Amino acid sequence: MRVMLAEAIHLLIVTVAVVAATGIAALLLANSEEYSSLIVMVFMAGTVGGVANNYRRLYLLPTNASILDEPDTRKLLTIQLYISPWIGGIFAVAMYGIFASGALQGELFPQFQATDLEFTTAYAFADQLLPATNSDAAKAILWGFVAGFAEMFVPNFIDKLTSENAIAE
Repeated sequence: MRVMLAEAIHLLIVTVAVVAATGIAALLLANSEEYSSLIVMVFMAGTVGGVANNYRRLYLLPTNASILDEPDTRKLLTIQLYISPWIGGIFAVAMYGIFASGALQGELFPQFQATDLEFTTAYAFADQLLPATNSDAAKAILWGFVAGFAEMFVPNFIDKLTSENAIAE
């Protein structure tokens, strides 16, 4: 029981940090006409997805498992609680790039405008390559959450793309 309480405290700390960072990012984006990148919102959706997945993992963890008493297991669990939201954010941005590149298309995925423009700078890229509609922006944020929640979704998709390209060559 002591192990679960310690992990619950760590999870609470991570949750507060992610919620605070999300709130600050939302305030900055809402009050800035110069910088309103959807990529930040997608990243934050991925971190929130990572936190939600951590809650799910802790809920499913058997409290009577003897492996939970091992110090190495507890350290790994604690590290997982702190790192997985940020990994979720990174995967969410990677998923946004996959959508923007056109590698994954369909009704459930966001469509982008200005995909045919010439690349000039990273700022212009982030400022011009935006979802075509508000519905597409909502889809990008939702998929950012999914990428953070289901951490293996993006790596598995990238593995599938690379294996298909290797076979084609």
